[in-house]
Amino acid sequence: MEAAQEHRPVAERDQFWRLERRQKFRGAPTACAQARNRAQFRALQHRLQREIARDPVRMLGARRVAAALAQRIDPDSHLHDRSGARSRCKRLGDNVEKVWARMRERETSAIHSVIRRRVLAGLARNRSPGLHFAGNFAALRFGDAAPGESRLAMDVGPHLAHADGTAHVGAVAMLADVALGVAVRSQLAPESRLATVALHLQLTGRALEHQLEARGKFESFLEDARGRQGLARVEVATPGGMGAFGTAAFMVLPPPPGVELHPVVRSRPEAPLAEEGLEPEERAVLARADAALASADATRPFIARFWGFEPERTGDGARCVTPNGMHIANRVGHVQGGLLMGLAASTAREALGPEWTLSAISAWFVSPGEGESLEAVSTVEHRGRLTAVVGTRIASDGGRRTLECVTAHALR
Repeated sequence: MEAAQEHRPVAERDQFWRLERRQKFRGAPTACAQARNRAQFRALQHRLQREIARDPVRMLGARRVAAALAQRIDPDSHLHDRSGARSRCKRLGDNVEKVWARMRERETSAIHSVIRRRVLAGLARNRSPGLHFAGNFAALRFGDAAPGESRLAMDVGPHLAHADGTAHVGAVAMLADVALGVAVRSQLAPESRLATVALHLQLTGRALEHQLEARGKFESFLEDARGRQGLARVEVATPGGMGAFGTAAFMVLPPPPGVELHPVVRSRPEAPLAEEGLEPEERAVLARADAALASADATRPFIARFWGFEPERTGDGARCVTPNGMHIANRVGHVQGGLLMGLAASTAREALGPEWTLSAISAWFVSPGEGESLEAVSTVEHRGRLTAVVGTRIASDGGRRTLECVTAHALR
């Protein structure tokens, strides 16, 4: 992955990674408070110590929290002596949540600042032709690859992650979709327009976090067909091993009337735009990001609110209405194919609940994701002892069917 490292100042990169690690670290005090036996406590204490070692900047505050928790919960602590230490430890323990809340408040402000800067940097990159805003916001990086292949990398930080630090499924699907498309486009003119026909991803269950690298490979063009379809396969790797793999088919299309397409510019500006220089459409994206930052929480992270992937449970499944716009659209105004797949998968997950993990996605693209909004409706087709299947249909605001998706899930 070294060849695809993002070039940005070391201090900013270090701050970014620290903030990403802190998201996973936040849940420790609450979990410790719920521990009821020594084994649970020891496991949580070891986790806390690992996080302290990984984040020296936060070492002092973390050690104070760890000490307070140990004195308050650990059955081997000196809580039962009568020297006055007991009351001091109790006061310290009682203040843990208050201290933690203040630390989280400062962290939240720092995270918001980093994400907001990323939005402005994504808008700056988006002024270069080729890649869509969603890819520019994710800062997809193109590595060197042999003819017929592609290599892309993406950092998973607070701007793309759930509260546990793992990547949102929409970000993973977008990364895979772009890598597949680049591999097919390597056999065509660089500015060729591709429309996703089908996309299939198998997840391995490995945590999709830190940095992801997608490697695409062109296979062939579909034979005995009037339209020209390119076929490709992809692997998405994490630092710990393979995270997902899949295949896709793309139809080669002319650009829409009056639209001139350009090849992806791989060297793009890194400096964020100044707010006073934003165009109206760019200003709307920034306003949407600000609203998402203000309302994000552990159950609905920033990226879910920013993209509008906020499904609600229904009687037999789930439903989600997502506004279309520059924040999720490609260069011709249609919702990006990987993000359409991510919308379907997010809605399907909501239909089953958190006790089920997503294991595979198969999507067929029926028509462009256009219009002012799109509606995803998921229905649970099968719920067994260990596996489940959910069917999801996405339609435009005019009722035109856009995507059909089937997802497989496994009981945690």
